[in-house]
Amino acid sequence: MKNFSLSFVISQGFSQILKTAIMSIVTVLVLAGSLLVLGSVGLFQFNVDENLAELSAEGDVVIFLQADCTDAEIGQVETLLESYRQEGLIHSYTYESKEDALRSEMIKFGDYPELFQSIQAGNNPYRPSFAVRIGQKDDIALLLQRLQGVTLTRAGQSGEGVPFHPVANAVTHTEAVATVEEIVGGIRSAAIVLLVILLTVGLFVLMNTVRLAIFSRRKELAVMRYVGATHSCLTAPFIVQGLALGFLSAVLAFFLQWLLYGELTGYLSEQYGLLTLLSFDSLWYYLLAAFLFVGLFVGAVGGALATGRYLQDKE
Repeated sequence: MKNFSLSFVISQGFSQILKTAIMSIVTVLVLAGSLLVLGSVGLFQFNVDENLAELSAEGDVVIFLQADCTDAEIGQVETLLESYRQEGLIHSYTYESKEDALRSEMIKFGDYPELFQSIQAGNNPYRPSFAVRIGQKDDIALLLQRLQGVTLTRAGQSGEGVPFHPVANAVTHTEAVATVEEIVGGIRSAAIVLLVILLTVGLFVLMNTVRLAIFSRRKELAVMRYVGATHSCLTAPFIVQGLALGFLSAVLAFFLQWLLYGELTGYLSEQYGLLTLLSFDSLWYYLLAAFLFVGLFVGAVGGALATGRYLQDKE
């Protein structure tokens, strides 16, 4: 009995799952639920990061100009921003025309052409804009203050110069990003606490399932110990049982996550078309790897702890 085959260990491990079918099903469901929480937190984080990255890419401050600004007036605003850059108030800036803005949005939301059906040629509702990067966050307030006082002169109907304010409004993304990150951090912390609780419960359920299998084979194990079975020979089948339960939990959680994420993204895309939602195809391998790692780890630890406790009591 000192030597044992791998096929014997695997067959014994799976036979114990069948002998404790009800508890095995409960274990798989509990662990799968825990993994669903893990996957949901991960997918939520991936999507938030994607949307925040797009928001940050637009610049710390986005300056929207009046829709009827002429090229000359846009050039004057650009000259002003260049003076701010040389002064050190801003780090850099990029210009986007209203035609480019419309084209970018049509590409971004190409799956929803109905959003742009009302836009007729020559009636572009988007505004020209400058995306500005700030050197120091404290300079945002100063920049906004200066932009409020920007005044140009354009010819009126009588030919006389009239004051014209080219800046329609300026949007600050820095505070919005910080607020979203703070909210997401709170949600993530709460989810992690819930995950730890669920995994702890799952571990104890799995250990009880293995203990039940040990109890059902207690006479057989006593005989094996009597004829000289090693510690590893007694432990291996129950670790295999734990690994198998962890694997089944990971597979079940993966397919449930796939179905739920597909339904959720379909609903959100229909109701909130402006959100950028990552496809499951771009994330599934991260999710599957995390599920398998956690599921197999919990299974191995649960099987080893339950068996070790039994053998310790018998010594």
